[in-house]
Parts: sequence; C-alpha cells; structure tokens
Amino acid sequence: MFQLTHHVSRVEITFKHWGWAKDTLDAALSLPLGWGHEDWATAVQLGCIRMTRGTHTRDLTTLGSLQHNLYLPPRTHLTIFLHPNRFVMRPIRDWHGVVCLGSDYMVLDKPPGIPTVPTNDNKTENLVALIQTLLPHSERSLPPLLTSRLDLGTHGLLMFARHQQFQADYNNLLSEGGVDKWYECVVVGWQPKSETKFPITLRHFLSDPKKKPQLSYAGISQEETDLCLLRLVPFQDRVVRAGYRPTRVKASPVATAECPLHAHLEIESAEVLTLEEALECRSLRPFPEYAVRAYLDTFGPLCRLRIKLLTGRTHQIRAQVGTLGAKIVGDYTYGFPGPLPFESVVDSFALACTDLQFVHPDTSERVEVRLPEGAAKLAES
Repeated sequence: MFQLTHHVSRVEITFKHWGWAKDTLDAALSLPLGWGHEDWATAVQLGCIRMTRGTHTRDLTTLGSLQHNLYLPPRTHLTIFLHPNRFVMRPIRDWHGVVCLGSDYMVLDKPPGIPTVPTNDNKTENLVALIQTLLPHSERSLPPLLTSRLDLGTHGLLMFARHQQFQADYNNLLSEGGVDKWYECVVVGWQPKSETKFPITLRHFLSDPKKKPQLSYAGISQEETDLCLLRLVPFQDRVVRAGYRPTRVKASPVATAECPLHAHLEIESAEVLTLEEALECRSLRPFPEYAVRAYLDTFGPLCRLRIKLLTGRTHQIRAQVGTLGAKIVGDYTYGFPGPLPFESVVDSFALACTDLQFVHPDTSERVEVRLPEGAAKLAES
C-alpha cells in the first residue's frame, strides 16, 4: 500500500495506492516509534508532517488533532520530521514588540533564539507567527512581508512590509544601498589600542562554503557546525572590476565562480565596558547578570563595538569581526569559548540591530528607528 523509508531525522512515506493518511501514519510510525496521541498532536501543531503532491508541498496542520482523516491518491509523498527543532516563543512582555508602526511597514524588536521565518521541520515557532499575535484580527489573514532576516541568535530591529508594493520598493532601496543599518555587539579577546583609528573598515570576498551558512542550533556536532561557517577571502587578494554594485561584486574571471560576493562593514567605535555598563548594554540583554559577571571574570574585558553594515550577508558580522581576533559573546559557532558549566542561555548572541534609517520611497520622508535604550531584559537574573 505504501513505501516506507527511514532516515536519521525523518521518515518518508510514498503511497502506492489510495489510502487514509491517519491510518497509514499510525501503521507506519505509532508502533515502531511508540508515538502516542500527544506526540502526533505536537507534530501536527508544529507542521513537521508535510505532504507533497506533484510540485505542491504543504504541512498537514489541516489534520487538526488527527481526528480528521485524508484520503490520499497514489504518488502522494509524506515527510515526517522525527526530531523537530524547538524554539522558545518569548512572551510579548519580555521584549519591545512593535518599535515603529507605519501605514506601509512595521519595525519589530526580534528576540534572540527564534528564527525569522519557518524552518523545514517547525512551521509555528518563528517570528512571523509571533507577529500574527500583535496584529489586529482584521489583518491576521494577511501576514507581514519579509524584507530581510536576522540570524537565529541575533536580536533587535527588523523591518516588515505591510503590502507588496512597499516590500518591492524597500528591497530596491536595500539593493541600491539606500538603507543604513547599525549593529551593536559585545566581544571578548579584542579591544582598541591607543593608536587605533576609527572607522575600522573590513572588506572581504566570500568564498563558497561547503554548506550554505544557515541556522546552527545548540547540540549539533562540530563537523556540522564547520560546514555552516562563512568563509572569508582577503579583499586585497582579488581584483575587482570597475562599476560594481555594492551588494554584488563582479570579481576577476579567475575568482568569479569562487568568490562572487563582497562583504563590507565599518566598526565606527569601540569601548571597554565596566560591569555597570555591561549590565545596561542592549546587546547583552539575553544574558542574566550572573552570566555577564562570569564572562568578565573568566574572559577579561568586554568590549562594545558599534558597526555600520554596508552589505548584508548571512553570518557577515560574526565572521568578519572574528578576523580581528574578537569573539562575540554567546556565538560558539564562531569561536566564543564555552559554554560555561552554569550556562542555560543557548542560541543567543550579544549582537543586536540598534538603528535603521532610510528615505521613504513614496513620501520622501526620512525614517529613523532606534532600539530603545534600557531595552527589555530578556533573561532572568
């Protein structure tokens, strides 16, 4: 009736004849895995049971509590993720929520530890789903439109469009360098010297990693983590043709296939933090007071960097700051030592988008959004 294929993290079922979805899943998985009613309900709620018919794929949240059943035709393909990644959906009271709301856009304060968009194995625990709870009921059928993303552990300002026209206009601004973004991060292992001159400009080409830089979850192996690292090639080692756009570099013919993209940022300032300053620092808000004290005692001075991002690449700040020998607090993927024995904070970095500025494409009004000082503390002491 069906063909069953087991993988490490998922099971795939292909229907050979017409069959009932719930009955097939029960026969294929309930006994071998010992799944009960609650396990099935969680899997359906997260959207980690997916159905493919031809070129169309959707999750089976329509099954509700699995009391409903679907009669599926031959060549229907079901994918069941056995160990979906889970994310902490922080209550709204623990973060700023909507920082700026316009008729065309909304700027949110993204908490750390949740992805911006749904992942393959978890469709409900993400920022887009969380936004739905902030919208009036009349607007919840039209989800906000993404313009950019922040890494899983990064927090701070993130722009969403409220209709497609603004999404297109804003994305054009991004590609033309018309959106200014500033980030704040706290690092260990590096601090400015008396002769250090600002801004410090970091420019690299991006080599092709073995695996596309992506979310790296707590608990994955070091080998898997290494595959996700963003690889940097020194900028001065490559010849760039004249007339390139800031978001995509056309390199010399030899380097085009290997290094097609350009990464560019400026560190505008750096300051060593006292304990009092560290406890009030916006980028350290995911970490409780005892953790901040332990970082100071264990790793020495904490240094706050203010960064202007001139190109937007996955993992860019994390990788480029690392070329100075600096390690962003909490970013174990890119070399922060740890975790310490007491730590319970995972998938959270001391890296936040704090300022966003652009000229509105329709009204020509200059929009300036800033993450509030003394931002909501996201961790209990």
